[in-house]
Amino acid sequence: MSMTALLFGFAMIDNILLLLINIYNIIILSDLETDLMNVRQCCTKLNQTFLPEIALHVMLTVFFIFSHHWLLFLLNVCLDLWFAYVYFKRQPGQLGIYDPLEINNRQRIKAKMRFSMFILHGRYFVHRHIHLFKHCYSTSTIKPLNVAFFGSDLFSMHILEHLYQLFTNDKSRIKCLEVVTTVSTLNTVMQGAEKLQLTTHIWPNIDSLISKSPVQFDVGILASFGQLLPKRLIESFPLGIINVHPSLLPRWRGSSPLIYTIASGDKTSGVSIMDIRPKQ
Repeated sequence: MSMTALLFGFAMIDNILLLLINIYNIIILSDLETDLMNVRQCCTKLNQTFLPEIALHVMLTVFFIFSHHWLLFLLNVCLDLWFAYVYFKRQPGQLGIYDPLEINNRQRIKAKMRFSMFILHGRYFVHRHIHLFKHCYSTSTIKPLNVAFFGSDLFSMHILEHLYQLFTNDKSRIKCLEVVTTVSTLNTVMQGAEKLQLTTHIWPNIDSLISKSPVQFDVGILASFGQLLPKRLIESFPLGIINVHPSLLPRWRGSSPLIYTIASGDKTSGVSIMDIRPKQ
């Protein structure tokens, strides 16, 4: 696990703890307002959470420095400074941040609750922001894939052309693209692969793909290949093999789905995409 991922995980836990402390404080203040708890008990419970709250908040502020979230960093610094001001401006002999003599007033209780609710909403926003940023970071750091394409006819050639465009235009998605096809005079994919200058593996020599190839393929994409793939070939792809079938399954399963679709006069057709799994 990378250091960045650990930082994100820590920040999520940190902010969740802050949210829980905030909710706890609101519950305590609510109990005080409804006379379910006396003032001294309330202040004792609130004061017990204040220093842990400051510590967690400072750690969250440090996280924003490392993640370069400067706006959230500035907002948190302001809140940290306010917490420090409140802590150090205590009167001598005061039990803590929350003092029974100061808080024993309904208007003050309501003001404290409003402030706690404001902080709660702010921390929820921060929590969502961290979660969203973590998601964006994780999706932006997916490694580019080594792809093996299996095909033979014109339909599969269209898919290969799209993959090739992605391969040439965006190396962050496809790092390597190679072709597996059969020997045939009418093999459109073989001709296309030669034209695109892609490495071609001739079926059924799968050893050139599994053990002898210098490339460790991540995923296979198959379209109109017309051959049964052995179990050891399927299992050699960590992300599996995806089959693109030119019909809306279960209609026209098997070979030649395009011919049957046209011959039957179907007004609606489409493409089905599925995982290829070894036959048990």
